[in-house]
Amino acid sequence: MYYKILKIVEFALRITKLGNVIAKFVGKHVGSKKEYVAGARAQLEEIHCKADVACVVKERTVETQCNLQIIVPMHNAAEYVEQCLTSILAQNTKYTYRIILVDDGSTDQTVEIAQKYLTDERVQLIVQENAGAAAARNAGLQTLLADFLMFVDIDDALKPQAIEVLLDRAYQENAQIVEGGYEVFDTKVLATEHHIDARLEEPCGVLWGFPWGKVIASSLFCNISFPEGYWYEDTIMSYLVYPRSTKTVTIEDIVYSYRRNPRGFSHIRGNNGKLLDTYWVMELMLRDMEKLSISRGQSIYEQYLKSILTGCKRLMYMKKSIRKATLSLYSQMLCSVWEEYSTQDERMKGFEKAVRNNQYGIFKLLVLCL
Repeated sequence: MYYKILKIVEFALRITKLGNVIAKFVGKHVGSKKEYVAGARAQLEEIHCKADVACVVKERTVETQCNLQIIVPMHNAAEYVEQCLTSILAQNTKYTYRIILVDDGSTDQTVEIAQKYLTDERVQLIVQENAGAAAARNAGLQTLLADFLMFVDIDDALKPQAIEVLLDRAYQENAQIVEGGYEVFDTKVLATEHHIDARLEEPCGVLWGFPWGKVIASSLFCNISFPEGYWYEDTIMSYLVYPRSTKTVTIEDIVYSYRRNPRGFSHIRGNNGKLLDTYWVMELMLRDMEKLSISRGQSIYEQYLKSILTGCKRLMYMKKSIRKATLSLYSQMLCSVWEEYSTQDERMKGFEKAVRNNQYGIFKLLVLCL
């Protein structure tokens, strides 16, 4: 059913007059950009102002003491600490590594359980007041101790050979990023996501959009941090980290176990104003890309368009006026910053046109279908 609707809407978009008729039928055409954009930003800011931060920071030096630095943020995760840390400490590898545990204001037994592992000289514990996942990761980045970084979420686990296979390829290929596949589990394995063994010319859009499941050269984090105060802090991977990698490799090995958690952050829906960070963080990426002299190219544009789609799906349960305001801002963004680009993905062409033309009715249908 969705496929049929999608094809009808895409056909309508190819014929301007019919597209406008359908737009009026399924939802009023939003009209001129100037008329709506001025108030759209104020409307979003009234609900939730963006955090006044930057991801570009004063450059840190790498004081190499080992091959790998593993940063593990923790918050109220007592039931997962043992499984996660055991999976890391039991790695069968010739490489040296340090584990930086960062507790982000836990109120359960997370810290007490973690302290039991401090007898292992590879483990360090940082305890801070609750400030969010970005701040916890940044605390682990304050001192760079290794050639490579790895991020592990406390409710997840590493596969037994993860460090060995990732670092083997990193050193063999002189690669700055090496990413493997992962499995999704709860009480059992539910699904797996694989890569092929490959060197990537354009990593953006191919690598997973999260920081785990890979090793990353510490030099790529010498002058950037995760955006504190924002949700969707992983967005920096696609826009500030991957484009600066001089050599990126994927491997077919499954290296990471990702726990499907129905109580997790990715399942938040409704009218929570923080959901608007999905838009604000994209503005932040554009500003910091410019600071880092990251060129805007076709692959980054394709990823940006997909990020807009993902962001709009996150806002599906917010008020219609907020969704319209956000569309107006995305429309302005595509027509100014990305004016000279157009998608090469056939599935995204209708969505791209609806965003550029600020056509809410057609846009709404496509968000549901894609």
